[in-house]
Amino acid sequence: ERLTQAVTDGKITEEQKTLILQKHKELQTERESDRENWKNMTREERQTEMQKRHDELKAWLEANNIPSDLFLNFGEMDRAGRHGGEGWRK
Repeated sequence: ERLTQAVTDGKITEEQKTLILQKHKELQTERESDRENWKNMTREERQTEMQKRHDELKAWLEANNIPSDLFLNFGEMDRAGRHGGEGWRK
């Protein structure tokens, strides 16, 4: 619903909405497949990996001209390496 409203409000295009939904699915899959790897990492390794993923996501947002504030609830990782996003599924 939030993405649909963002399209209606002219904040993003329908194409950007599709890209966001695809990225969300990609990140969920990545998170699930990496679950065991995270358990075996040291705190420093996890922090390094989270920063790397954050930087990659930021670059992706910029490349697709998607405002980061629209993506924040969806794509930003918390300290445990989890992604948010309940509000971005529609």
